[in-house]
Amino acid sequence: MPSDAAPDRTPDEGSETVSASEHVQRAALLADLEAYPDAIAELEAALALEPDDSWARAMLARVYLVTDRPADALVSADQAVESAPGQVAPLVVRGIALVELHRFAEAAQVAEQIIQIGPQEAYAQRTGAALLSETRNGQVALDTAWHAVTLAPTEPESHLVLAVVAARLHQFDLAERAYREAIRLNPDLEQAGGDSGLLRLEQRRYARALAGLAAEAAQDEPVAFDPRTRETATQTLGRTTDETLHRTLLAGGTGALIVAILVAFCAAVDEPLSRFAAVTLTVLGAIAMAIYLAQVPRVVRERFPRLLRTERSLMIALVATGAMPAFILAYAVIGTPWPLALSIAAGVIAELIIILRARRS
Repeated sequence: MPSDAAPDRTPDEGSETVSASEHVQRAALLADLEAYPDAIAELEAALALEPDDSWARAMLARVYLVTDRPADALVSADQAVESAPGQVAPLVVRGIALVELHRFAEAAQVAEQIIQIGPQEAYAQRTGAALLSETRNGQVALDTAWHAVTLAPTEPESHLVLAVVAARLHQFDLAERAYREAIRLNPDLEQAGGDSGLLRLEQRRYARALAGLAAEAAQDEPVAFDPRTRETATQTLGRTTDETLHRTLLAGGTGALIVAILVAFCAAVDEPLSRFAAVTLTVLGAIAMAIYLAQVPRVVRERFPRLLRTERSLMIALVATGAMPAFILAYAVIGTPWPLALSIAAGVIAELIIILRARRS
């Protein structure tokens, strides 16, 4: 006898089960198509299946940022960081959310954490540098941006971040050259400021920031723009190192030469006073030089020894410049004029070497 009962079937039989990763993939596609409400729904569905999915939470935070909801983005980013402590991607989106909320001190802490987590990762270094430059304009941001370029010289984003950081520090020559290198590596970056979607969130932020800084610089100090200029970041670094070492030796030699001449004039009037002045002025000059060198980017300072090894004339100038304060202090100890004469002679030699080399180049 036939039965009218329905055949046994589970409620989900015949229906397609969607995994959390598939929801995330759908969300990425929808977000790139600017269907943000649908992308949020997909990500919420993914998190309902896997609440500890840090990637989904970080992506949700990015969608919130794109839709101008930084407070919601911060909540989602905090949850992503909690689910995956020590990972760079959740920290990056958390830092961006903090910047959008104008919580700059906390954003700076996040930037420093990102930099420390990935010392040899170009992405970590450049995003950390970009965040740090948004929160405070410091030498650390520039050093880190340079480090990112040295880690990944073929990645346009590294050069773009260097351009942004340099522009914020009003180093517009470096900013322009870094930007040109970024465009050379990826011509599409010229339109990045007008891009939409999720995948180019950071590129868009960098490009818009650079455009704003360029407009501000043009109002303050118009600069000639030569489209024929082509120089890689590595070439810029080499040129910057050479110019910085020139300026350092020139400043140090000139300062020591002035001190030696002043002490010599004082010696003709009052020898004890001149010996006291020799010590005092030498110490003050050393402090001033230390402060000056501290303001030079670390990546430039690290290249000084290499340049000195290859340029013998610069090495001679460095030795002569370094000998000058030693001769001045020797005068303060023994009181005879010969050390002052030697100091002045060393200063003249150092200055001539630097000036002649600058004219040749």
